[in-house]
Amino acid sequence: MKKIFTLFAVAALALSAKAADVYSWASNGGEVTEVGGTITYENGVDPNRVNYPNTANGVEYHTICLNGKKGNLGETPASANAGYMKLVLNEALQAGDKLEINAYINKDAESKGSAYVAFIDAAGATVADIAEDESYPNANEAFGEQPAVHALEVPAAAVGVNTIYMSRNLASTNVFIVTLKVTREGGDEPEDPNAALNNIAAEANAPVVYYNLQGVRVENPANGLYIRKQGNTVTKVVL
Repeated sequence: MKKIFTLFAVAALALSAKAADVYSWASNGGEVTEVGGTITYENGVDPNRVNYPNTANGVEYHTICLNGKKGNLGETPASANAGYMKLVLNEALQAGDKLEINAYINKDAESKGSAYVAFIDAAGATVADIAEDESYPNANEAFGEQPAVHALEVPAAAVGVNTIYMSRNLASTNVFIVTLKVTREGGDEPEDPNAALNNIAAEANAPVVYYNLQGVRVENPANGLYIRKQGNTVTKVVL
């Protein structure tokens, strides 16, 4: 029984590993969980905009706040408009990866705000970029919308890089990111997520067959050393 439980635990770990994100960032009440890389606020003069508190429609969020502007990204001298987020991934981007931005804007009037994303190579050059057209929902109490996820597919030219710069594309208002992920598909998850566990269950329920050390099947083994076969598992046992 102990062996069966161990196999279940191993299978569960394998499944969770296959479903893991390349990168993820979230903050629960100001306590940040970040896996797979590091995001920092660069070239700005405002207080740190990572884990930035913001209250929208009565909900207090801790966010990644995009307050710099696309047209001013990285310019000197440093300024609020020139500030940007720098995400350095532990793994290089691959074809089919997606950047998932779960965000909102917070404005008491009709307004728009979206993200600008630049993919940076080892020499510091922009090899590809994405300028979003669609605004994130307005979570201000005057509108009461909820944060929404925009999934941006990594451009082919960005494959192999591991540095991403982010600012706001539409200059009218800040973008508040609640969660940020880089996800990877392409067969990472099994077609049937229960397949591994089902295989283990089938193995555990398979009939047990005993053989002596000469390989002869024994129907009613008595005391002694035998070869025990159950499903695809073969072990030596002492009865």
